[in-house]
Amino acid sequence: MDGLTNDWIEVTDYSSDLTKQVLDFVVRHNMVPVMGAELEFYVEYHDPMLFLQLLAQECQMAGIGLMKIDGEEGESQFEAIFHHTANIAGLAGDIEKFKQLSKKLAKQHQVNVLFDAKPYPDQEGSGLHIHVNLSDDKGNNLLLKQQGQETALMHYMIGGLLGSIADDMDVFAPCDKSKQRYQFSADKKDKKNVTTPYTVSWGGNNRSVAIRIPESTMQEHTRRIEHRVPCANANAYDVVRVIIKAIDYGINEQIVPQTPRVWGNAFDEHYQPQWLV
Repeated sequence: MDGLTNDWIEVTDYSSDLTKQVLDFVVRHNMVPVMGAELEFYVEYHDPMLFLQLLAQECQMAGIGLMKIDGEEGESQFEAIFHHTANIAGLAGDIEKFKQLSKKLAKQHQVNVLFDAKPYPDQEGSGLHIHVNLSDDKGNNLLLKQQGQETALMHYMIGGLLGSIADDMDVFAPCDKSKQRYQFSADKKDKKNVTTPYTVSWGGNNRSVAIRIPESTMQEHTRRIEHRVPCANANAYDVVRVIIKAIDYGINEQIVPQTPRVWGNAFDEHYQPQWLV
């Protein structure tokens, strides 16, 4: 364990409360949290792609761990995808730096960049999706299935995350308008096209759930959990802090999910879903 802790300190070189929290988790469980993120946002400009190319270049020069920017569901909505890393404080910092740099660059070029959770009444809201897995000191993913079944560790993580959502909603949706992001999904007539969760739920490759196990987890080394509840205007440091706290709680108390796995849509009445707001 000493070797893992020393390597960890060399990698992060941070003294923030968040890094201390992660270090405490590593020492306590002998497991390393690894996180990535997807941040959704809107760009109001006659040529959004031109602005995004410039933004990507500026991010590279600023050392921000941006993997790429993709198109999203809404008109002129995009998604910034950040590299997975064990440097959790660095990831949170990169997300916040990306927001600041985007706004600064937008002002210089007379572009409007929106990180609001629900900027338009008739368009999809924007989220901050956090991906997380746990690895050992050799970098092996600890969320791999055992004999074709999810492990107890996976269930404890999901149980802790689900059990903490209600207490953490003020972090995930930091203002009243943020909650309109969930309501938009709840009000959709075409429930087959729900991409924002609005219930306390979990499942596989299903974007209607709050806690998701993405399809790409079929590749064993990438197995992870995706937390889809946080809004784009949430503070990234606070978001990852409460997620780590919830996972810690789930593992310590061996919390299993109190709701069944969703195989259809999370809004189906037979699941007796609890609403997020």
